[in-house]
Amino acid sequence: MIDRTASVEPAVTGAGAVPSRRPIGRRVLRTVLGLMLATGAAFAGWRLWDDASLADLPSDVRLLPLVLAFALSCSASATHPPLWLALYRGLGGRLAVRDAYRIYLVTMLGKYVPGKVMLVAGRVAMLRDRGEPAAVAVTSTALEVLLTLLAATIAAVVCVPALLWEWGLADRANPAAWALLLALPAGLVGLHPRVLGPSLRLAARLVPGRTGAMPTRAPSYRVVLLVASGHLLQRVVGGCGLLAVTWSVHPLGVEWLPFLMGTAAISHLVAFSVPIAPAGLGIREGVMGLLLATAMPAPAAAIVTVLSRVLNVSAELGAAGIAVAARSDARDATA
Repeated sequence: MIDRTASVEPAVTGAGAVPSRRPIGRRVLRTVLGLMLATGAAFAGWRLWDDASLADLPSDVRLLPLVLAFALSCSASATHPPLWLALYRGLGGRLAVRDAYRIYLVTMLGKYVPGKVMLVAGRVAMLRDRGEPAAVAVTSTALEVLLTLLAATIAAVVCVPALLWEWGLADRANPAAWALLLALPAGLVGLHPRVLGPSLRLAARLVPGRTGAMPTRAPSYRVVLLVASGHLLQRVVGGCGLLAVTWSVHPLGVEWLPFLMGTAAISHLVAFSVPIAPAGLGIREGVMGLLLATAMPAPAAAIVTVLSRVLNVSAELGAAGIAVAARSDARDATA
């Protein structure tokens, strides 16, 4: 059972009551977090705009594939909040869909701040303003990251045989496929509440200075599998988006889709392992460029990696802007 009273300030009544200053502190904290998120996003945009690969952009670049890739990036951004919300509610949290979209899309800009701590801090701050327990916000975000990494790992392992075949190492593709068959059941067992629940209970004992009780009951197996499947589907959409980006500068057949899915997944995993890089800037592009260079000329691979990042950042910034604007409109309507 989650103690919600720990995250809500006690009401003080009476003539001699002293007004609580905590709401002012929260507003200051929210302003500081907002400035840091905006600074991180601006830094990411500057890094992309200053990338030397954009200077080599060919004049005959095809715009229609880029429009398709941008639409796929937007669709991926739109499906992230419901997946997180499913975990959040599965842990006992209460949040409306509209609020979930706003909180998730805005705080996702925190990954552009080195260390990725601001993502969690911003989400906790916005949820605390609504009286939601901070512990559920932290746990749901941690579970979401875990399932995202699991989906990327599965996508990478599934596509490793395709990568080996493309690199002329077909003799090593079959052992990789057998490793996949053994890894998938292990992953499914690890997601079961009987395994995930004890992990949450261990984390609840290890987390110091927590506000309220940490959730110790894992979401249902159906919810976890649904969210994991959603992230896997996003990996497929991401591979299709990367394929569309390559079509804008270099022709590749649809048969290259598994290769591109594996490339995107491996790049994501390597970039995530370097927390000091904001959103994996530079790391993701370097790994992706090296892998894509095996399927196309190196200059084209460099351009594809930068264009892919530009579209992803644009989709995330646009989604966050729409969420903030929708909140402002709602306040004006109720004023």
